[in-house]
Amino acid sequence: TPDIYISNIAVSSKVDDAKKGDTELNFRVLSYDPENENPEGLGVQISLFDRSGSRVTNLNVEPSFLRGGLFEVKTNISLDNPVLWSPANPHYYSYVISLTQNDSIVDLYRGRTGYYSFKKEDSHLKLNDREFSFFGTGYIPFDVTNKSLLGKRKLAEELKQLKMTGFNSVRFSKVLPSPSTVEYCTELGLFVLIDLPLHSMPERFARDKNFNDRAASRIRSIIEVFNNSLSVAAFGMGSSYIANSPEHSVFISNLTSSLDGITDKLLYASFIGTQQNIPEGLDFAGVESYAEPFEDLISEVDIAVKNSSEASYFFSEILYPAFNGGTDGYLNKFSKEAQAKYFADLIDFVRKNDFPGIFFSSYYDFQGKYSSLFSGYSEENVYRIGILGLDKGQNTLSYKVIKSKLNNGEKVKIPLGSKSDDGPILFILTGLFLSIVLALLVNSKRKFREDVTRALFRPYNFFADIRDHRIISGFHSNILFLVLAGAHSLLVTNILFYLRHNLLLDKALLSFANEPLIATVSYLAWNPLQALVYLFFASVLFLPVISLFFLSTTFFIKTRVMYSSIYYSAIWAFLPLALLLPLELVLYRVLVASVANLYIYIILGVFILWLTQRLLKGIYVIFDVRASSVYFTTFLLVLLIFGGTYLYFHLTEETTFYLINAWKQFGMM
Repeated sequence: TPDIYISNIAVSSKVDDAKKGDTELNFRVLSYDPENENPEGLGVQISLFDRSGSRVTNLNVEPSFLRGGLFEVKTNISLDNPVLWSPANPHYYSYVISLTQNDSIVDLYRGRTGYYSFKKEDSHLKLNDREFSFFGTGYIPFDVTNKSLLGKRKLAEELKQLKMTGFNSVRFSKVLPSPSTVEYCTELGLFVLIDLPLHSMPERFARDKNFNDRAASRIRSIIEVFNNSLSVAAFGMGSSYIANSPEHSVFISNLTSSLDGITDKLLYASFIGTQQNIPEGLDFAGVESYAEPFEDLISEVDIAVKNSSEASYFFSEILYPAFNGGTDGYLNKFSKEAQAKYFADLIDFVRKNDFPGIFFSSYYDFQGKYSSLFSGYSEENVYRIGILGLDKGQNTLSYKVIKSKLNNGEKVKIPLGSKSDDGPILFILTGLFLSIVLALLVNSKRKFREDVTRALFRPYNFFADIRDHRIISGFHSNILFLVLAGAHSLLVTNILFYLRHNLLLDKALLSFANEPLIATVSYLAWNPLQALVYLFFASVLFLPVISLFFLSTTFFIKTRVMYSSIYYSAIWAFLPLALLLPLELVLYRVLVASVANLYIYIILGVFILWLTQRLLKGIYVIFDVRASSVYFTTFLLVLLIFGGTYLYFHLTEETTFYLINAWKQFGMM
């Protein structure tokens, strides 16, 4: 940097109704030399060039002295009938500011400007006096090979490919773009939307003054960097806000009020759900959809538009994972065909209704820090939510359909197909095998059948017999134990497989921000065979371990209790698990049908309490102590272990607030 240099450059360009372009240039001239506070002979020359490099105007300006080596330049450049910038014709102008002293150049600054009319009228957008809609996508410039942001050359190639797909805009919501990235977008004819990188913020943070101040400072700094960029059309206040949340609405209003006079760009925020009353200062409210049924999504937006004539909406993030891969047609949910059909229908809706715009979640699949349930398990933590895959190949059906739609090309056929059953046959075979083994076991010996009846209907007497060392078959009890362990693993695997793409569970796990926990649950949910095996061995290990734990408590009582008595009591306490085997044969299909899921969860919850009560009953009978003592001690232990663990995550990760936020978000979907 020279001793005397150009700084604090602000550029704004506009075109009036008479097609006359006007560029306002404001900047300052500063000096590093404290002894040169009032340099003489300063001159400023401003030249404007079109995209071909031809000079269209030249202007000489004398800077105005302010104080202490500070000069200021304020000037306007007028241009008759300029070529207007648009995604279809991205024509821009370059300006060069030359700072001279005594006719010698001491500093140069080069920048870009352009002219277009972009405004909001009612709930619609107009670009150069024509109806306009954003057709865009989210984009993360990430290099999978080097695990870093893309270099300039590769970045330019990918943005060019994005433009050739037919998109006229790109949204940066997860990461901030570099200034050079925005310049590439200007050259290619891509509008840029830049978000404050704030996602799924709990309402509690919105009430924190310090957090408000930090967020306001961050968005102002973002605008300071990108406000002069020709292709930047709007700034976002963040994403995944809870629609109609008073706390979030006030927070957004505080952000927009802090931007008064800083920018003339459009302002928006992105919501999960449809925001009924748009917070003050926003031009648009974004609507996010996470594979919400198309008819439900359109219905919600239609109702919101009809209820509020002043509201303006656009689809800010459309996410539809395709973890089921290619199938024979779009009737199969979460297939590549279903994803393509979902995207195509939304593009048609936007065009038919002159909707302000639509942005897909991501142009490419990408990798993150945590495993994902919603988009499918991956050892590399790949989020399969992009139009193109991680390899960035252009052979996906969604890519072909979107490119055809946006470029008015030849129609791409999306097969209807037939709906297939994705329930693993493994569940049925395992359930049948366990049922057969249990039936053979029950019918193998009359004494065993009697033990089963007594253990179910008269558990107190049965546990008393174990305490008194009445005859009980250890071989049959161990076989029963293995059957019950299998029944337990099959039950949990059924539920995990059904919830494998459940967004609420995904967000709930993320609330703990624990990578091993999230990866383990995601792996088990998406790999039913491995889940059956691992959960079976975990169940087999659980009972001997818990028996040892209860045996260790005998140091505090006078009664002498044998390990075998505790072990057999624990086995027979979990006998009701065998009753669930017929249900487990069809449980997944019943859950998929969504006929009585809430009641099933309630019944299973009550069932768990029953099993716990039976186990504790066996313990206090075997130990010959008061039931209240066992119940109270167990309650304290559970509170200490689980409560302590939860408290740790709450204090370190704010887990409670993120869980509440996830539940409210899920309620809006």
